[in-house]
This record gives sequence, structure tokens and C-alpha cells, in this order.
Amino acid sequence: MNCVICNQELREGISYCTKCGSKVGEVKKELNQEIALDKKWEKLTEHLESILQEETEKYQMQIKELNAQINDKNQSITNLQSETMHQKSELEELKKEIDNLKVQLTTAHERVVPEETKEGYCPECSNEVMPDVHFCNQCGTRIK
Repeated sequence: MNCVICNQELREGISYCTKCGSKVGEVKKELNQEIALDKKWEKLTEHLESILQEETEKYQMQIKELNAQINDKNQSITNLQSETMHQKSELEELKKEIDNLKVQLTTAHERVVPEETKEGYCPECSNEVMPDVHFCNQCGTRIK
């Protein structure tokens, strides 16, 4: 057996190391306590590392799920923007069609209403208006 402090070879049955003077039994007892503490520390460290790994995996999964939800929402926004652009285009087409129909209505109205009776009627919607008004009460067109 060797001294745990200085590694001097020890004879059987001695109580103190002849090189460093440390008590052989106490050092051995302290060493055994340190070894036990080291083993407990290792187990605790392993347990903490296991918990850390589990928590890391849990949060990585949560991050993955949240990123997927964000991507879904972004895709929904893109789809809605595309729909909106399409609807805006359709709305513009409808406005053009309405404008064309208004022109046709005015033209038809001019053909149907004789010149002498045009006064007293709205030129836009043919609504009868009083002589003293400046705007049609039906469509808001300026009369005079």
C-alpha cells in the first residue's frame, strides 16, 4: 500500500507515513469520503444532464411547432393578399362595367326624353326633380 498524499510505499501496520507524516487511517477515511462525494456528484451531474436534455428536447419541439404555426399564418396572409388583389381587380372591372352602363343609360335617356321635358329630371338617373334644387335627391348629381 502507498501513501495517498505522497505515494510513498508504506509498510503494513504503520499509522503515519515516514515521508510526509500524514496519518494513514485518517487519510484513507477522508479519501473514501471524497470518493463517495465524487460518486454522488457524478450521479447528480448525470441526473441534471438528463433533465437538461429532456427540457431541451421539449423546448425544441415547442419551437418547431410554433415555427410551423407561424409559417401557416404567413401562408394564410399570402393567400389572403392574393385573394384581395384578385378581388380588387374584379372590383375595378365591375366599376368599369357600371361606368359603361351609366353612359348607356344617359344615352338611352337622351333618346327617350324629349328636349323640352329634360328640364325637371336628373340627367343621370332620370329622377323627377323640383325646379329650385341644385342636386338630385336620388343620386346626388348636380342639376344646375
